Amino acid sequence: MKLKPPGRLIAHDYPRIMALWQAAGLHVRPKGRDSREAFERQIASGIQTVIGIETEQGDLIGVVLVTHDSRKGLIEPENTVSLKLFQATGYSEWPGMHYLSKRRSSDA
Repeated sequence: MKLKPPGRLIAHDYPRIMALWQAAGLHVRPKGRDSREAFERQIASGIQTVIGIETEQGDLIGVVLVTHDSRKGLIEPENTVSLKLFQATGYSEWPGMHYLSKRRSSDA
């Protein structure tokens, strides 16, 4: 499979990104932090850049979000693939650390 060089994605690519994440089995919150409105707001504010990997045919096969929005990049317990990736690159779990947040809804 031949790939295009990585490229910047824009708000117009939102449906493709959500479809990829859902196909990958990720926990997507379409009414909260993963909503189209939140996605567009983060891109417009300049705190987020989205990089995509596509095949030569234009199929989106990978997405990286580069952001600084005052949240930490924590992995959800059921996302074992991401956990293994981080561990393989030298990251380890921090004993005794608990992540707490106050949210308006479970989708936030």
